[in-house]
Amino acid sequence: MDCRKILAQYVLLGIFVEVICYPRGAPATTCSSMMPNHGVNASSTTAPYTIITSKSTYRPNEVITVTIQGASGENVIAGFLIQPRKNSSTSQSNTIGTLTGDFTTKNPCTSPVTALTHTNNTLKTTINMNWTAPAEAVESVVFVATIVRAIKTYWVNVQSQPLTPVGGGGGGGVNTGSSGPSGLSLSCSLMLVFILHKYVKQWSS
Repeated sequence: MDCRKILAQYVLLGIFVEVICYPRGAPATTCSSMMPNHGVNASSTTAPYTIITSKSTYRPNEVITVTIQGASGENVIAGFLIQPRKNSSTSQSNTIGTLTGDFTTKNPCTSPVTALTHTNNTLKTTINMNWTAPAEAVESVVFVATIVRAIKTYWVNVQSQPLTPVGGGGGGGVNTGSSGPSGLSLSCSLMLVFILHKYVKQWSS
């Protein structure tokens, strides 16, 4: 067989395998661009999916439920990649907090980048996951996703409403009592003053 024909067959085979999609989730190479290598451009229409958070604000170390869902039953989810990013920067190097899901999801990205993707190509109508906030709530957070409905139909940069931080955490309360040596000394002093005052009154009467 002609070498050029063999080479052409391998090239076509490679394209075919890539276009088949990734049934076991997005590879690490897509963590930055969040663009699946499906051989076609992302859809330019409005995504028929929403990313919903269980709250609009978060506190340090709080766990928030995050849901991806279609606008209707026909808008199934064949695959996805989602990252929690600082609202001030959409770079994947600025992911914040930690995403966790069930056994059908995994983090394809290299630590410390946090993300979730699918581990099978079973069609779903909703996907739930948990986001654990960082120890310091100082940044607004937005969830950014690529959502695949079919091999040649997908949307990128699908975003949630921002999560706003409240309560920077930490901070000691006001000390209203004294249990240390200084407090004990003050109590003793007051008691001695009371006793002396009592005896002075007795002696002067």
